[in-house]
Amino acid sequence: MCVGFYIKGYSWKMKMTEEWRAILGKAIWAASGDNAQPWSVNILSEDRVVVHLATEKQNVYNLVPIPDWISLGMFIENMSLATAGLGKRIDTEMIDDYQIQVDLVPENDLVINPISKFIESRSVNRLSYKRDQIAAQTKHKLAALFDEDMELHWFDTDKKRFQIARAIMRSTDLRLRMEETYQIHKNMLDWENAQSHDGLPIESIGLSAFSAKSLKWLLANERRNNRVMKLPGATIFTQIELDLIPAMLCGAHFIASFKPDMRPHPQAVDYVRAGRAMQRFWLTLTQEHLCMQPWYIVFMFSLYVERGMFFTTQHDRAQKLYKHFTQQITAPENISVNHMFFTGRVGVPNKNPKGRSLRKPLDSFIIDDGL
Repeated sequence: MCVGFYIKGYSWKMKMTEEWRAILGKAIWAASGDNAQPWSVNILSEDRVVVHLATEKQNVYNLVPIPDWISLGMFIENMSLATAGLGKRIDTEMIDDYQIQVDLVPENDLVINPISKFIESRSVNRLSYKRDQIAAQTKHKLAALFDEDMELHWFDTDKKRFQIARAIMRSTDLRLRMEETYQIHKNMLDWENAQSHDGLPIESIGLSAFSAKSLKWLLANERRNNRVMKLPGATIFTQIELDLIPAMLCGAHFIASFKPDMRPHPQAVDYVRAGRAMQRFWLTLTQEHLCMQPWYIVFMFSLYVERGMFFTTQHDRAQKLYKHFTQQITAPENISVNHMFFTGRVGVPNKNPKGRSLRKPLDSFIIDDGL
């Protein structure tokens, strides 16, 4: 008679092949909001894993889990790019809105995509860029990376840059004044390390030394922070440094969205597809020596207002942000907030930030169901 046994924390290591270690080691370099890294992986066999999204990491920035689905898609795309170098491809199946089964399948004729070598170097640059226009051929190359039910909208005139700058400034004024975001901001910023494995290094976000010290002083005490944030003009210097200057000094802004006639009601699986496209987009930008910074909060807060969701006591400021964004930016371009999935700015970097978000060790993402 054969007696089986299970040692907790060891079972998955028996299934962690060198292939999975190589593939997942690339996958975890996907982008995620505030470097939350909301994924975990259950290794079922040498050719099958299940990737999970951590729903417990939900906060006011992802009450609708579009950012998480996009991040999951980026994770899956990194897996796909990594497998090509091993003579394999991946087949995927959504189990539910928060789990994807991934199977390794032999494929001898795959060509390694050259953007795969930028997986680990791709990063957010929150500093100012050169104002060089994005070349038409580059825009065409980037547009070709998306599925046929998706489209890119570009904003590269000074008028449009300023309209978007105003929207981002409004979102910063709102989020810094919201009591709902205090703990998020306090927890996500890393004040000690220029290279942070589980947060945002303060040196990476683009604040001056004075503003960074002021922010640290505010976040040290919630009552103090809330009192100061009730004052007129309390956020103006942060708006100028983090929003106005970078938004004006870039090559272009963009909005990526689904075509309403082809995808009237996007589902989780569609946002995962969009995330895969966005990863190809971002890696291609890196290949072209361009950089990117998302400005997601404008989009998410506007989506909440559009859908009638209560997310803050700062109701008037939220309404003003929504009206500015929709009336000045999206409506003139016939863009539906309900069909957007990514927003950001791109350009040629002036310099790279001193700090950078890294990733937690691969083994910390592996879960075991004990089977």
